[in-house]
Amino acid sequence: MLRFMTIAAIMMAFLSACQSEQIDIPQKSGSYYIVSHVKEPTLAFINKENLEVEKMTALSTIWEQLIAINDTEFVFLSNESRMLSTFSLETGKVSPIVELDEPVSDVMYDAKTDSLMIAYATINKVEWRTLQGERLEDMQLACPATELEIEGSTLFALCAEDNVIVTVDRESLDMKESFSVLDRASGMYVEDNNLWIGGHGPTGQLNHQIDRYDVQTGEKVGTVDIGLMPIAIDGDGQNGIIYAIAHGNDHLYKINGGSDEVVATSDVGHNPNYIQVDEEVIVVSNFDSHSLSFLSSETLEKQSDIEVGAGPYAVVSGEVK
Repeated sequence: MLRFMTIAAIMMAFLSACQSEQIDIPQKSGSYYIVSHVKEPTLAFINKENLEVEKMTALSTIWEQLIAINDTEFVFLSNESRMLSTFSLETGKVSPIVELDEPVSDVMYDAKTDSLMIAYATINKVEWRTLQGERLEDMQLACPATELEIEGSTLFALCAEDNVIVTVDRESLDMKESFSVLDRASGMYVEDNNLWIGGHGPTGQLNHQIDRYDVQTGEKVGTVDIGLMPIAIDGDGQNGIIYAIAHGNDHLYKINGGSDEVVATSDVGHNPNYIQVDEEVIVVSNFDSHSLSFLSSETLEKQSDIEVGAGPYAVVSGEVK
């Protein structure tokens, strides 16, 4: 009898974990920044019109990564980087996609194939799954990837522990080239023929620059000196302007990608970790000051700093219709 009750309890827990749930979303229609937190299971909704917190929603688990599929559908990673789920901003419904056997280091939405691209933290593999969780294909890498980027028909996989970037032909899945980068690299960003990367640098000799590589040859073709430990880079993909945050000195930098020159800088909150370029606004999440900073993309003039709860991290844009 006891054995039966134990099995029944396990089955009930499993079924409960696999069930969909409903979370609170803003009732007011409009455009929002959606912010996940990694110090507490919370989701913040920031009204884009007035840059104020519209709603703070308690979650059942921490959303470690948050990926936009479109302006109403999102995918998130949770449960110690093993569970992928969907979130609808139209209904507030959260539904599990798949529970994975190995912890995940990065997830990207591959718009070309309308699928999820998944890198694993402990195994040398990248795989593609449908938005319903079905495995489509996978490929072996020479090292475990910590970050993924796609530009055109090329996949870029950063293996931070091995200090190398591997490039893969997206169509054939053949590995093309690999090139060395700095120790403890992070913040990979690709635009046109350039790949930008920052990172922490070697222990005892912390990094204060971002490097630019030619994506065809892997040759380092530029370096920009900025603040201590630049760990996240983003751009608008249109005019060669990129933005980098240095979490060692709490600053944001605007860089002309053509001349490798810093053209503007601004202080942000403490320990910035995530950046989103949203047309005329740059959004930075400040992990240890529990805030978001909003700045003009043109001048980096600060528009607002708002508190959003402990440990804000990923920021995406969405529409409540």
